[in-house]
Amino acid sequence: MNNDEALINKKEYLENFRVDLHNLKLLNNSKNSNEKLKNILLRQIYISIIGTMETFLWETFTDLTLSKDEYFRNFIMTFPKFQKQKYELSSIFIAYNELKAIAKNEIDKNIRFHNVSVVVPMFEKTFNIDIPSPITREIYHAVTIRHDLVHKNGKTEKGNYHELNEKTISYLIEEVSNFVEEIANKLGIE
Repeated sequence: MNNDEALINKKEYLENFRVDLHNLKLLNNSKNSNEKLKNILLRQIYISIIGTMETFLWETFTDLTLSKDEYFRNFIMTFPKFQKQKYELSSIFIAYNELKAIAKNEIDKNIRFHNVSVVVPMFEKTFNIDIPSPITREIYHAVTIRHDLVHKNGKTEKGNYHELNEKTISYLIEEVSNFVEEIANKLGIE
C-alpha cells in the first residue's frame, strides 16, 4: 500500500467514524416509552460509541504505521514490548524480514485500542504528536464505564447501576468526537 492509498483509507475511516457516531446520535434521540428497554438501549449505545472510537484508532494506527517507514520505525523503537526483545546477530535478518508481520500481529491481537493509557502514548511516540491530557482523561473515564456496562451489565464495583440518560450519551458522543477529531487533525486527516 502506498502513502496515497493509506491516506484515502484514513479519510474513509474518519468518515465511517462520523457516520457511525451520527447514527448513534439518532438512536439516542429515538423515543421509547418502555423504560426498561430504554435503559438497555442506552447501555448498548454507550458501548457502541466506545467501539466506534476503537475501530477508528485501530484502523488508522495500523494503516499509518505499516505504510510509512518513519512511523513504522518509531513504533518498533518505542513500543515497550519490542524494546524488551533481544536477537542474536546471526538471526537478525530473519527477524528483520518478518518485522512487519510481527508488528501487524501485535497491533491486531494484543493492543486494546480502548486502553487510552497505552494507545495515547503509542500514537504520540509513533506519529510525533501531542494529545491533550484533559481529553484523554474524559475518554479514560468513559472506557471505565463501558467496561462496567460490558462485563457487569452496567453495575459499578459497589453494585449500583451507572445512571445513563440521553444527556449522558450526548455528552459521550461529544467527548469521543472531540478526541478522535483532535487525533485526526494532528495526523492531517480531514
